Amino acid sequence: MLSGFTTSFEEPSILMGDYAQSDRSMTLTKQFRGLELSQPVRLLEARPERATLQATNPTLVPLLEGSVTLHSQAFSTSIVGRVKNMNYTDGIFHLADFSVQDWKQRQSERVQPKEPTYITLRCRQKEARLCLEDISTIGMGVFAGSDIHRSIRVQPGLMVHLDFQVFLYPFENLEGRILYYHRVGQSVEKLGLRLYPSSKQRRSLEQYIAFRRQEILDEVSQIYSQRLEPHGIEYQYF
Repeated sequence: MLSGFTTSFEEPSILMGDYAQSDRSMTLTKQFRGLELSQPVRLLEARPERATLQATNPTLVPLLEGSVTLHSQAFSTSIVGRVKNMNYTDGIFHLADFSVQDWKQRQSERVQPKEPTYITLRCRQKEARLCLEDISTIGMGVFAGSDIHRSIRVQPGLMVHLDFQVFLYPFENLEGRILYYHRVGQSVEKLGLRLYPSSKQRRSLEQYIAFRRQEILDEVSQIYSQRLEPHGIEYQYF
Protein backbone atom coordinates (compact mmCIF):
# COMPACT_ATOMS: atom_id res chain seq x y z
CA MET A 1 0.00 0.00 0.00
CA LEU A 2 1.39 3.38 -0.98
CA SER A 3 1.07 6.70 0.78
CA GLY A 4 2.92 9.97 1.17
CA PHE A 5 4.07 10.73 -2.38
CA THR A 6 7.07 12.93 -3.17
CA THR A 7 8.71 13.66 -6.50
CA SER A 8 12.25 14.12 -5.15
CA PHE A 9 14.70 12.97 -7.82
CA GLU A 10 18.04 13.15 -6.05
CA GLU A 11 17.33 10.74 -3.19
CA PRO A 12 16.08 7.76 -5.22
CA SER A 13 18.77 8.37 -7.82
CA ILE A 14 21.48 8.25 -5.18
CA LEU A 15 19.95 5.18 -3.61
CA MET A 16 19.86 3.33 -6.91
CA GLY A 17 23.46 4.28 -7.57
CA ASP A 18 24.56 3.10 -4.13
CA TYR A 19 22.64 -0.13 -4.55
CA ALA A 20 25.03 -1.21 -7.28
CA GLN A 21 27.57 -1.83 -4.51
CA SER A 22 25.08 -3.73 -2.32
CA ASP A 23 24.24 -7.41 -2.29
CA ARG A 24 21.01 -7.07 -0.33
CA SER A 25 17.75 -8.43 -1.71
CA MET A 26 15.34 -6.31 -3.71
CA THR A 27 11.63 -6.94 -4.13
CA LEU A 28 9.35 -5.52 -6.80
CA THR A 29 5.65 -4.95 -6.11
CA LYS A 30 2.93 -4.37 -8.67
CA GLN A 31 -0.80 -4.03 -8.09
CA PHE A 32 -3.16 -5.92 -10.38
CA ARG A 33 -6.93 -6.12 -9.86
CA GLY A 34 -6.38 -4.99 -6.29
CA LEU A 35 -3.85 -7.70 -5.45
CA GLU A 36 -0.30 -6.77 -4.55
CA LEU A 37 1.93 -9.13 -6.52
CA SER A 38 5.55 -9.28 -5.41
CA GLN A 39 8.67 -11.01 -6.65
CA PRO A 40 12.45 -10.78 -6.17
CA VAL A 41 14.27 -8.97 -8.99
CA ARG A 42 17.89 -8.94 -10.03
CA LEU A 43 19.71 -5.64 -10.43
CA LEU A 44 21.89 -5.84 -13.54
CA GLU A 45 23.01 -2.21 -13.70
CA ALA A 46 22.36 0.94 -11.68
CA ARG A 47 22.86 4.52 -12.80
CA PRO A 48 21.56 7.71 -11.19
CA GLU A 49 18.95 8.18 -13.94
CA ARG A 50 18.20 4.57 -14.86
CA ALA A 51 18.42 1.01 -13.55
CA THR A 52 18.37 -2.26 -15.48
CA LEU A 53 16.66 -5.16 -13.74
CA GLN A 54 15.53 -8.68 -14.49
CA ALA A 55 12.28 -10.19 -13.24
CA THR A 56 12.63 -13.64 -11.67
CA ASN A 57 9.01 -14.72 -12.17
CA PRO A 58 8.23 -14.83 -15.90
CA THR A 59 4.50 -15.18 -15.23
CA LEU A 60 4.36 -11.63 -13.89
CA VAL A 61 6.44 -10.06 -16.67
CA PRO A 62 3.44 -9.01 -18.87
CA LEU A 63 2.03 -7.08 -15.90
CA LEU A 64 5.15 -4.99 -15.38
CA GLU A 65 3.98 -1.94 -17.28
CA GLY A 66 3.68 1.59 -15.99
CA SER A 67 4.83 2.20 -12.42
CA VAL A 68 6.26 -0.42 -10.06
CA THR A 69 7.60 -0.19 -6.51
CA LEU A 70 10.97 -1.45 -5.28
CA HIS A 71 11.70 -2.38 -1.66
CA SER A 72 15.06 -3.19 -0.12
CA GLN A 73 16.76 -3.05 3.24
CA ALA A 74 19.36 -0.94 1.44
CA PHE A 75 16.76 1.80 0.85
CA SER A 76 15.62 4.23 3.52
CA THR A 77 12.20 4.24 1.78
CA SER A 78 10.50 2.55 -1.16
CA ILE A 79 11.34 3.68 -4.69
CA VAL A 80 8.82 3.98 -7.49
CA GLY A 81 9.93 3.89 -11.10
CA ARG A 82 8.39 3.65 -14.55
CA VAL A 83 9.13 0.55 -16.62
CA LYS A 84 10.80 1.18 -19.96
CA ASN A 85 11.70 -1.22 -22.80
CA MET A 86 10.42 -4.47 -21.34
CA ASN A 87 11.87 -7.63 -22.94
CA TYR A 88 9.18 -10.28 -22.49
CA THR A 89 11.53 -13.13 -23.40
CA ASP A 90 14.13 -12.73 -20.67
CA GLY A 91 12.28 -10.36 -18.33
CA ILE A 92 14.91 -7.61 -18.56
CA PHE A 93 13.64 -4.06 -18.31
CA HIS A 94 14.77 -0.52 -17.55
CA LEU A 95 13.42 1.54 -14.70
CA ALA A 96 13.47 5.33 -14.84
CA ASP A 97 11.57 8.43 -13.65
CA PHE A 98 12.31 7.61 -10.01
CA SER A 99 10.31 8.97 -7.12
CA VAL A 100 9.91 8.12 -3.45
CA GLN A 101 6.78 6.81 -1.78
CA ASP A 102 6.08 5.50 1.69
CA TRP A 103 4.90 1.89 1.56
CA LYS A 104 3.29 -0.22 4.26
CA GLN A 105 2.60 -3.93 4.25
CA ARG A 106 -1.12 -4.55 3.91
CA GLN A 107 -2.85 -5.99 6.96
CA SER A 108 -5.22 -7.99 4.80
CA GLU A 109 -5.31 -9.11 1.19
CA ARG A 110 -7.44 -6.95 -1.07
CA VAL A 111 -9.19 -7.71 -4.37
CA GLN A 112 -11.22 -5.81 -6.92
CA PRO A 113 -14.60 -7.26 -7.94
CA LYS A 114 -14.86 -8.78 -11.40
CA GLU A 115 -18.09 -6.97 -12.20
CA PRO A 116 -19.23 -3.45 -11.23
CA THR A 117 -20.59 -3.72 -7.70
CA TYR A 118 -22.85 -1.15 -6.12
CA ILE A 119 -23.33 -0.58 -2.41
CA THR A 120 -26.11 1.04 -0.43
CA LEU A 121 -24.62 3.03 2.43
CA ARG A 122 -27.04 3.84 5.24
CA CYS A 123 -26.54 6.38 7.99
CA ARG A 124 -28.91 8.49 10.09
CA GLN A 125 -31.94 7.18 8.18
CA LYS A 126 -30.43 8.37 4.92
CA GLU A 127 -28.92 6.42 2.03
CA ALA A 128 -26.22 6.87 -0.60
CA ARG A 129 -25.21 4.72 -3.56
CA LEU A 130 -21.53 3.78 -3.85
CA CYS A 131 -19.40 1.82 -6.31
CA LEU A 132 -16.95 -0.73 -4.87
CA GLU A 133 -13.29 -0.31 -5.86
CA ASP A 134 -11.70 -3.04 -3.75
CA ILE A 135 -12.37 -5.02 -0.59
CA SER A 136 -10.61 -7.01 2.13
CA THR A 137 -11.81 -8.66 5.32
CA ILE A 138 -11.16 -5.46 7.26
CA GLY A 139 -11.82 -2.64 4.82
CA MET A 140 -12.96 -1.40 1.44
CA GLY A 141 -12.41 1.44 -1.00
CA VAL A 142 -15.47 2.95 -2.68
CA PHE A 143 -16.37 5.74 -5.07
CA ALA A 144 -19.28 8.11 -4.60
CA GLY A 145 -20.69 11.11 -6.36
CA SER A 146 -19.79 14.42 -4.78
CA ASP A 147 -23.49 14.88 -4.01
CA ILE A 148 -23.08 12.36 -1.19
CA HIS A 149 -22.36 15.31 1.09
CA ARG A 150 -25.88 16.62 0.49
CA SER A 151 -27.50 13.42 1.69
CA ILE A 152 -24.97 12.27 4.29
CA ARG A 153 -22.55 14.47 6.21
CA VAL A 154 -19.47 12.38 5.46
CA GLN A 155 -16.63 12.68 7.94
CA PRO A 156 -13.86 10.43 9.32
CA GLY A 157 -15.13 8.31 12.20
CA LEU A 158 -18.73 8.22 10.99
CA MET A 159 -20.33 4.79 11.57
CA VAL A 160 -22.38 3.44 8.66
CA HIS A 161 -24.15 0.26 7.51
CA LEU A 162 -23.66 -1.34 4.10
CA ASP A 163 -25.77 -3.57 1.87
CA PHE A 164 -24.24 -5.20 -1.23
CA GLN A 165 -23.48 -8.48 -2.97
CA VAL A 166 -20.21 -9.77 -4.46
CA PHE A 167 -20.49 -12.86 -6.64
CA LEU A 168 -22.71 -15.27 -4.67
CA TYR A 169 -22.13 -13.60 -1.32
CA PRO A 170 -24.78 -11.13 -0.10
CA PHE A 171 -24.02 -8.76 2.76
CA GLU A 172 -26.73 -6.96 4.70
CA ASN A 173 -26.24 -4.43 7.45
CA LEU A 174 -22.44 -4.80 7.41
CA GLU A 175 -21.09 -2.28 9.88
CA GLY A 176 -18.32 0.08 8.84
CA ARG A 177 -16.57 3.30 9.78
CA ILE A 178 -15.36 6.00 7.39
CA LEU A 179 -11.58 6.42 7.62
CA TYR A 180 -11.06 9.10 4.96
CA TYR A 181 -12.50 10.73 1.89
CA HIS A 182 -11.02 12.89 -0.83
CA ARG A 183 -11.93 14.23 -4.24
CA VAL A 184 -10.54 12.21 -7.17
CA GLY A 185 -12.40 13.90 -10.00
CA GLN A 186 -14.61 16.85 -10.72
CA SER A 187 -17.63 15.06 -9.28
CA VAL A 188 -16.25 11.89 -7.68
CA GLU A 189 -15.19 11.19 -4.10
CA LYS A 190 -13.15 8.23 -2.92
CA LEU A 191 -13.90 6.87 0.53
CA GLY A 192 -11.95 4.40 2.64
CA LEU A 193 -13.92 2.37 5.17
CA ARG A 194 -12.95 0.10 8.02
CA LEU A 195 -15.25 -2.93 8.21
CA TYR A 196 -16.57 -4.67 11.31
CA PRO A 197 -18.13 -7.87 9.97
CA SER A 198 -19.93 -10.41 12.13
CA SER A 199 -18.38 -13.89 12.36
CA LYS A 200 -20.64 -15.13 9.56
CA GLN A 201 -19.92 -12.08 7.40
CA ARG A 202 -16.18 -12.45 7.93
CA ARG A 203 -16.29 -16.09 6.79
CA SER A 204 -18.16 -15.01 3.66
CA LEU A 205 -15.61 -12.26 3.01
CA GLU A 206 -12.74 -14.72 3.42
CA GLN A 207 -14.38 -17.18 1.02
CA TYR A 208 -15.06 -14.51 -1.58
CA ILE A 209 -11.57 -13.02 -1.37
CA ALA A 210 -9.96 -16.46 -1.71
CA PHE A 211 -12.17 -17.21 -4.72
CA ARG A 212 -11.50 -13.85 -6.36
CA ARG A 213 -7.77 -14.08 -5.65
CA GLN A 214 -7.54 -17.38 -7.49
CA GLU A 215 -9.60 -15.93 -10.34
CA ILE A 216 -7.13 -13.03 -10.63
CA LEU A 217 -4.12 -15.36 -10.53
CA ASP A 218 -5.72 -17.47 -13.28
CA GLU A 219 -6.07 -14.28 -15.32
CA VAL A 220 -2.36 -13.53 -14.75
CA SER A 221 -1.45 -16.99 -16.07
CA GLN A 222 -3.72 -16.51 -19.07
CA ILE A 223 -2.13 -13.15 -19.92
CA TYR A 224 1.31 -14.76 -19.74
CA SER A 225 0.24 -17.64 -22.00
CA GLN A 226 -1.16 -15.21 -24.55
CA ARG A 227 2.18 -13.37 -24.61
CA LEU A 228 3.92 -16.63 -25.47
CA GLU A 229 1.60 -17.50 -28.34
CA PRO A 230 3.10 -16.85 -31.81
CA HIS A 231 1.47 -14.02 -33.72
CA GLY A 232 -0.85 -14.89 -36.56
CA ILE A 233 -0.12 -14.26 -40.20
CA GLU A 234 -1.67 -10.81 -40.00
CA TYR A 235 1.36 -9.67 -37.92
CA GLN A 236 3.91 -10.88 -40.44
CA TYR A 237 3.47 -8.09 -42.97
CA PHE A 238 2.78 -5.04 -40.82
